[in-house]
Amino acid sequence: MLPRDTADDTSLPARLATAVEFLGRLDYRNLRMLPNALSILTRPSAADWYYNRDLVSRELPRTVRNFVFAPDDMNAFQRHCPVAGYVSTPVDGVLAGFTERGRMSTLFCPHTGYTQQLPYYETGGTVLDGARPREGAFFGVQRSPAGGTGSDCGPRDDGVTWLWESSFDHEMASGPAAGELSLTYEPRQAGPVAATERVFVPPGSETVVRELTVRNVSDRRIARVLYYMQANANDNQQYVPGITSPNRVVAGDRGVEWRDRRSDRRLELSAADSVAGTGVVTGPLDDALADARRVRTGRHVGGVLSFDAPLEPGAETTVTVRTGWGGAASGDGANEDETATDRSAGTRRSVGTDVDGREHGPETRVRTDGAADAGTGAADASTGAADAGTGAAETTEPTDPADPAGTVGSAGNDGVLSAGGRRASDGEVSEGWATWLADVPVEQVPERFADQYERSVAGVTKLFDPVSGSLSAAPNFQPTYYPSWPRDGAFVAVALAEAGVPGPAVAYLGRFLPSVQGADGGFEQCYTSDGAPAGVIPRENDQQPIYVHAVRAVDDVTDDDALVRAAWPAVADALDYTVDAIADNGLLRATPDFAEMPTHARQSLWTNAFAYRGLLDGAALADRVGADGERYRRAAARVGDAVERTFFADRDRFATQLTIRGAERDGNVAFSAAVHPTGWAADYGYTEPLLDGFAEIHRDGAAYWLPREFTYAAALYAAGRESEGDRVLAALQTERLPGGTLAEEVDRSGDHNFAALAWANAAFAHALHVREGIAADVS
Repeated sequence: MLPRDTADDTSLPARLATAVEFLGRLDYRNLRMLPNALSILTRPSAADWYYNRDLVSRELPRTVRNFVFAPDDMNAFQRHCPVAGYVSTPVDGVLAGFTERGRMSTLFCPHTGYTQQLPYYETGGTVLDGARPREGAFFGVQRSPAGGTGSDCGPRDDGVTWLWESSFDHEMASGPAAGELSLTYEPRQAGPVAATERVFVPPGSETVVRELTVRNVSDRRIARVLYYMQANANDNQQYVPGITSPNRVVAGDRGVEWRDRRSDRRLELSAADSVAGTGVVTGPLDDALADARRVRTGRHVGGVLSFDAPLEPGAETTVTVRTGWGGAASGDGANEDETATDRSAGTRRSVGTDVDGREHGPETRVRTDGAADAGTGAADASTGAADAGTGAAETTEPTDPADPAGTVGSAGNDGVLSAGGRRASDGEVSEGWATWLADVPVEQVPERFADQYERSVAGVTKLFDPVSGSLSAAPNFQPTYYPSWPRDGAFVAVALAEAGVPGPAVAYLGRFLPSVQGADGGFEQCYTSDGAPAGVIPRENDQQPIYVHAVRAVDDVTDDDALVRAAWPAVADALDYTVDAIADNGLLRATPDFAEMPTHARQSLWTNAFAYRGLLDGAALADRVGADGERYRRAAARVGDAVERTFFADRDRFATQLTIRGAERDGNVAFSAAVHPTGWAADYGYTEPLLDGFAEIHRDGAAYWLPREFTYAAALYAAGRESEGDRVLAALQTERLPGGTLAEEVDRSGDHNFAALAWANAAFAHALHVREGIAADVS
């Protein structure tokens, strides 16, 4: 970062005058940040703080110290990213994230951007530093005693090996089919097993499926395959250190159910294969199997599925487990041996949107065969039976009177139940993804970028929730990026529309964001996908004009009159908010923008270039709907002129922000957004000075924040500097997480930090759209 470029007059009276002027331009709505933060800190119970006492005792003092001495580093405790890959589909709300060692570390359900907690947290160092062995969800195997058989293998046998352990080499990859993850577990020395795993969500099923194939590579018999999950069903937003509810956890014949005692939330773990036993466990994992019970009440409770799998040396078998969600139970007085896998479960009741932009009505779930299932929480009226374990009443075949529960032959090793009670073929997931991505212009992208381009588009599509219309910022509880940031989501919406996937873009801009907009026309920092504010910062003044710009850009690509009509009331309110936010110097009042620490309140080139663009785009949209756009054009000219006067005029080097210290220059190349997509630099004649200035400071081998880098690449492409843009993309497209999506940050050591950020992947795709002339043109 360059030294700050402050005013020449550094006398005390001049500094005081500058500070007073800046304080008069702050957006004081953000004084609510402190009470918001304190409110969040009071939400975890004493039990939650105690459970994570090691994490809290280590990180809380460090965070307080950073707040005083290094505010920009306050978020450092969230730097480590345990989500190496994730699965979902654009027609399912459920999403699961996994560590590279095969632990499910994040579970979004019943909708993307809303997490029922798997109490799993890492703080870096080693892969499992800060995480208890019993956290998350994972497979293991149990060996027979030497010279014994599977029948005499007791629950306390020391032959239990969990597949996340360091005695295995772990590898994760996307595929083999689109929308899937594959994991391999190779023993480093002598056995006991080698394993491969396929993870996917059958389209329309609202179920995460894990299919494990285990081969005995030891000289002892394998008695059982185990699956363990520690979870907590709740109706709470999640913040560090995690917010739980008391659960009633029941082990039934085919699975385990977690039921929140304070709401109707439920989690369901079931087997596609017959199980030898199930259990509910607490305490250290080493003793868990010795103390398994049928029912427990509490927090941080685990459940175990045990599969009889007597494997002689060299033999192999495949087992399949499913994780889904539930709504209101069919009766709170259910038999203790009955689980959610034995009952029908509720589904969400809302209007949803398909990936192609078509809406489906209340109490409806889209199926992969084009039909719709009634999601009323009761059995399908045409069948009288419910699909086991999917979280929705989906069976379409008549009930067998001899098998009213539908347990005979319900699934096997060759498939799993998907929507409608049908068995999901190996090709169904890939066929669904082939349909959803059919219009993605991969063939127009240079071959050397095409693979990552398609992975990035698919990755952000998974973060769409078809019922709420939200787009999550990332598939992460750690860091807490699972909500939707209007800024990030707007950029993702533009990239998806340009990529030929308009449904999520139209739903997000035309339905979700209007539904959460404040009475003043502004947006909170972020929202869970059920519309609840989830952030600390009340207002970030770049988000409103970015929203308006995104509506115009998506409209340019799709020519969708319905989007413009649906979004116009929210667009008009966001425009009025932006006009009202203009301070006495012609710039928008100081707030954080993409930099979100408390010290980042500023009047920035970023925010004001987007205000200029958003006001112009709003004027064009006003013309489109027959409203008067002249007020917004006049405001755009006022802001545009103030940007030139403040940051460029009479300066040897341009500035990028006004802070309490005066005009400063920050070396963050994200400010190249003044070139593209805002077009301010071209309109005022500063394109080359801006890009030349950033070229001087942009060096390989530094730490990279990928949204910044790809924003810069898009600006270079927009200015015709293709070779420079190619250099940025070529250097950073390999910075992918094991699951195939791009990381958020790459530090100087080459480590990937924070989240599998949607914005990073959308910015990569958008840069290529600019390069190839696919991008929206709102100039």
